[in-house]
Amino acid sequence: MRLRKFFVVLLASISCTKPGPGNFEKYAKNEEGIKVLEAYIQDPKNPLEARVEAATTIVKAKWPLRLRSALDGTPDKEAVAEKVLEKLTNLLPSLMPRSEELAAVRDGAFIALSYLTDEQKGPFQKRIAEWAFGTLSEKSSADEVKDTIESKILTAQIAELGQYGVDAACLLIRHGFAVEKMARYILNLKEPKASEKMLDAFIALHKTPDLEIPLWHMELIGSIESPMALEYLLDFSLDESRSEDLRAAAYNAYVPWLLDPKKIQGKKQGIIARLEKMIAKKNPDDRWAAAKFLILLEGENAFKKVMDALVDDNVYPAAVEDPKKTLVDFCTAVIWKQEKATAWKMIETLLSSSNRVHQALGIVCVKASEDITKVSLLKPFLRSKKSLQGVFEEDITIGQLALNAVEGLSMFQEVERAQKEGKLTEERAKKKKFRILVELIHTGADYNKAVSEE
Repeated sequence: MRLRKFFVVLLASISCTKPGPGNFEKYAKNEEGIKVLEAYIQDPKNPLEARVEAATTIVKAKWPLRLRSALDGTPDKEAVAEKVLEKLTNLLPSLMPRSEELAAVRDGAFIALSYLTDEQKGPFQKRIAEWAFGTLSEKSSADEVKDTIESKILTAQIAELGQYGVDAACLLIRHGFAVEKMARYILNLKEPKASEKMLDAFIALHKTPDLEIPLWHMELIGSIESPMALEYLLDFSLDESRSEDLRAAAYNAYVPWLLDPKKIQGKKQGIIARLEKMIAKKNPDDRWAAAKFLILLEGENAFKKVMDALVDDNVYPAAVEDPKKTLVDFCTAVIWKQEKATAWKMIETLLSSSNRVHQALGIVCVKASEDITKVSLLKPFLRSKKSLQGVFEEDITIGQLALNAVEGLSMFQEVERAQKEGKLTEERAKKKKFRILVELIHTGADYNKAVSEE
């Protein structure tokens, strides 16, 4: 009975006393009182400083989430939020790390922060970052970084600090904490200097002894818009102490960069030097990849070094990618991306070589031209019994490959004729031409059958 009487008296006292400066705390003890304070904050007739005091009281009483509902209904929410944030950030240094009081004030501060414009946010973001991470540096241990950050701020809140959270995010990455979340936050800032700091953090992390580096690290580094990231990925892909999967992931991450030479201006020579190391390797995938990018970057100037590197040493069937596909792709995506006259000059140089790799590539590139008038370039090879085993996995001869190319050029003509006569749609003609191009082994009836199969 006494307890019931106490609550009746308490509710009566609240209902009889209007909220105002000096008595807000007694309203912050229950749901009904919080609603009264929300209404007070939302009424612009009340003094601004008093409304700010009421909002701060809600947060200090450990109802930080109710600050959002209070501000949402406030006509001058930005002005109120800015002054509330001023008070809350001033309170943070006086509160015990990991305490409930700190958590409430911190969360309230981030809620108030969300109502400000980007221009208004800056000074507060900086102040919060200095409070939360000011004692940390690159010399801080992993335990020190983790303990300091966790004792003051939620990892998810670092992104809300904009550019001022980058240093802390990079420290977390450096020590392997919340790596993906922090990296994506930094990438979303689209700030080159921030991204380069992130790259430094990844490089430091990857030096950790016995670290099992996930493949997605390469993807994230590949998203850094800096030639330095490309150089790191190239070096990583060349590092034979790394796993094949990781090296392949590094390669896949840097490919888009090398396809856009504008992105590597200022670093081109360093990248070319790395590609020259790559093309000298025994690994056929590395060899072909480097050859491709050297020509795309340097054009005809790189052709001799590419020919010299494509030695006839029987390693090509060991590639991950089928050598037949590699040759077709090299012709269509590299040789025929050059000026037409340059492409034909390259092809004729390949065909004049005694190297089987050069000859096979030249023959396939003649076929890829779809130019029936160039069939004469293939005729000298039709009687060759020289085996291409070691270039391809299959034991076919130079003569068979040349005959396949001659027949393919004729087939291209037939497809174009059928399309003009309305016997083939554009889409079906395109698909048939593709099958003609990629089929390199068969000739005669077997070739026709392979091309006709849907």
